[in-house]
Amino acid sequence: MRDPYTHRPLIVNTDDGKGGRIVIRVEILDKVQKLFAEHGIRYWMDSNHLSINQEPPFAFLNLNAQLDAKMVQDLLDSVE
Repeated sequence: MRDPYTHRPLIVNTDDGKGGRIVIRVEILDKVQKLFAEHGIRYWMDSNHLSINQEPPFAFLNLNAQLDAKMVQDLLDSVE
């Protein structure tokens, strides 16, 4: 799955060692939430949406530390 604004793939960032975090544009948030629900992927979302330099807003999806971040990345990569 790609960011509709940058056209770059969505990336599961695991740098913080606390699970994973995905930066996602609000316009595809419903699509990702549906995909995660279909695959039983649990997450929580920061309450704020951000916009920098008048770009489309984005949100942060946080993954549970016990979740396999590579599996989530592979799932995102499998979706056009």
